[in-house]
Amino acid sequence: MKTVRHYFIRFIPSLREIALIRGGPTARRQTSGLTLVGFAVAALVAVTSPAPEISLSLRGVGDGIVEQGEPLRAVVRLRAPRDAKSEVTLSPVSGTWADAIRVEISPAAGGAVLAQAEAVGQPDAPAVSLDKTRTTGGLWHFSADAMQRLEPGNYMVRSRLTIAAGPGWTGEIVSAPTPLRVVAASNVAERVTQRAVNRAHDALLAGRVEEAAAILDAVLINLPDDGRLLLTRAVVSERAGNIVAAILCANRGERARSLTSKGPPPLELEELQGRLRTTMPTA
Repeated sequence: MKTVRHYFIRFIPSLREIALIRGGPTARRQTSGLTLVGFAVAALVAVTSPAPEISLSLRGVGDGIVEQGEPLRAVVRLRAPRDAKSEVTLSPVSGTWADAIRVEISPAAGGAVLAQAEAVGQPDAPAVSLDKTRTTGGLWHFSADAMQRLEPGNYMVRSRLTIAAGPGWTGEIVSAPTPLRVVAASNVAERVTQRAVNRAHDALLAGRVEEAAAILDAVLINLPDDGRLLLTRAVVSERAGNIVAAILCANRGERARSLTSKGPPPLELEELQGRLRTTMPTA
């Protein structure tokens, strides 16, 4: 979505994947017979158009647990089916394809929707076409106030695409449910780290860079070697334009991470380091 700042690749995925509908001007119909044929073909396309696939993943929630009042981010992705023989066009008669998406939290045991996310930014175009090489998606955000209204317990997060009418695909699809557990706030180190990271990202989404830095710095005083805090602080420094500080924080964060993890560095770290290398000041 155009207004989203891509300061954390993968955690806030690029929304420049949005594709415009291809095609040229439609030739003017010369006879009523040809007009009827045109409508018949359009009806056939509408019937046979494959349904898109929708998926959802949570960001900043490694164990599927958030504290009550902790902001939450979710990434929604849309793609054409693997066996689709034609492109899938999403073109609602009003609004954009993103307006047709709802990201919701409801009780795991069933019941009414208790919280609904807001889309971050807007697409470059109201319609999008998907095929084997073109996908799209975006970031949705549950505010701290919305999460505060959820009592501790077990929930499901779903994304839903509904297009009632339009020249492309119409219908409704729902993603597989993603479990989410809401717990009371605590001083456990893991929860303190995640709360600070998600609050910092929440501030960044609103453009409050200094507030994001202050949130992280207050926790880093007691947890100076926490890899997640340091990597997020690197993102904040990058956003603020302080590339040297971003590099220092990213390097410290990677060293701290390597002490507790034997696997390769996460993709978001590699991408952050790549961006920092391209913007590193030269002597």
